[in-house]
Amino acid sequence: MATWAVVARAIGALEIGMNVVRMGRGLGWLAVCTLTLAGVAPAGQPSGATGAAEVKTTSSVNPSVDDIIKRYVDVTGGEAAYKKITSRVLTAKMTMSGPGMEFTVVSTQKAPGKMLTVTSSEATGESKQGTDGDIVWEISQGTGERVLTGSEREDMLRRASIMADVTPRAFFETIELTGVEEVGGKDAYVLKMTPKSGESVTNYYDKESGLLVRSKMTLTHPMGKLEMTVNMSDYREVDGIRIPFKNETTVKGLPIKMNMTVEKVEHNTVSDDSIFAVPQEIKDLLQEQKEEEEKKVKDAKPADTKGK
Repeated sequence: MATWAVVARAIGALEIGMNVVRMGRGLGWLAVCTLTLAGVAPAGQPSGATGAAEVKTTSSVNPSVDDIIKRYVDVTGGEAAYKKITSRVLTAKMTMSGPGMEFTVVSTQKAPGKMLTVTSSEATGESKQGTDGDIVWEISQGTGERVLTGSEREDMLRRASIMADVTPRAFFETIELTGVEEVGGKDAYVLKMTPKSGESVTNYYDKESGLLVRSKMTLTHPMGKLEMTVNMSDYREVDGIRIPFKNETTVKGLPIKMNMTVEKVEHNTVSDDSIFAVPQEIKDLLQEQKEEEEKKVKDAKPADTKGK
């Protein structure tokens, strides 16, 4: 299973958990999801309170962007191993410091771009984020039913792809090496990835191991823009792919740390697409939005004065 998919869990759960403490992903994008669902607002906290390891810029002769990405793919299993994966189901536990909440996260992906993430806890109940490859939606206690559009939609579709790790150029318009920085006492290559629309993602690849050890991103959400840092560790092999089983997520301005531990990863077990179907609540919402737009267009037309 791809590392990017694990980050997506952190975002997804964060979006669903922030939609709890206020979201409690969204790998993932997860910390901010959990916060939103629970009702924690990112205000009044020191801007530097991210809890992330100190980062120090260093200098050296660097490889190309493509070399860094290829090495990462190779050390985590190789392109051939990734291409064998048609689906994955990831189960994880996530704890959130501060409120002291615990969540269970189950994320299901199916190529080329379907995903469903379910985040649940005794305190907040169940929240969902999903896409059938086109419509992107969320149902949570914090935000109710939502159809994601714009940069939120693009970010979610990118996170839903199983091949995002292997072919990042298919998802980002530009990828640039911005330097070498220290992460956890070791040097890492820093790649800034910018999509055609939406926020850029900055990935840190350990120089020695080639592994992705940190990812920084800005999550757009109804509660505002949330600057997240996800630190990845404890890589283990599953079906020929090395996956980080531990992820620590912090959000700038929030005194909260999300720790996610992967419990199980299953590949190529999903054959039924029905679990990715758009829920009826979302279909009803889309119909309401369509009718509202039609009414606006009708009301905006000038009155017919013919014959007067």
